[in-house]
Amino acid sequence: MSFTIEDMMLTSEKQYDMKFLAGRNGWSNSISWVHLLEGTTIIQNFWGKELAVTTGLGFPELIDWMHLAKELVRHHSAGLIVNVGQYILEIPDELKQYCDENDLPLLTVPWEVHLSDMIKDFSIRVFLQDSADEQIVSALISAIEAPDNQDAYRKELLPYFDVDGSFQVMLFTCEGLDAMDTVNVRNCPIGFRYIWRKLLITPVFSIIIQILCWWRMQFQKLYAKIG
Repeated sequence: MSFTIEDMMLTSEKQYDMKFLAGRNGWSNSISWVHLLEGTTIIQNFWGKELAVTTGLGFPELIDWMHLAKELVRHHSAGLIVNVGQYILEIPDELKQYCDENDLPLLTVPWEVHLSDMIKDFSIRVFLQDSADEQIVSALISAIEAPDNQDAYRKELLPYFDVDGSFQVMLFTCEGLDAMDTVNVRNCPIGFRYIWRKLLITPVFSIIIQILCWWRMQFQKLYAKIG
């Protein structure tokens, strides 16, 4: 239930005159945070799912744009928004083709858009959705651990689920976690999301999304301790 590229387009396309140029298979990518960047150094610190925004100031040549796109794909970024009109007037076809091939959403906004306002807007939306997700995950864990104590979770789940309906739970296990290095630990949530995309998504499996979110938080906490 994270804030996704699709959510961003539906809520902000007209407000920011946003154009979706390439990478439409990444339409459902969730956004963990928004970063303004004019170089690629900071990307090495990405957790995954970050949305990159740039004016193009630090990418004067095609080779620079291609390097940026490759780094974003390598670090599982949610997408790239280019502020066109000053430092770049037209998006290269090679960049659009690469984004299509690698499912990296590529979008543009005109130079007249104030990036600070746009980034603030998206960051608030991400924060609010993450807060709601944490509330849902907490309620779901309560439902699993103490199903008879409905007062602990029913009210929190009611706005999001048919609490009187039927659900099926899937459990993903990760063997050898203690032997993993920090890079592998960071990649575990990415692997879970890849598996999820291969499954047939139906309403009866809605609960799985929340469990994956919970797993993501556990891995992030573990990485923070060992990193």
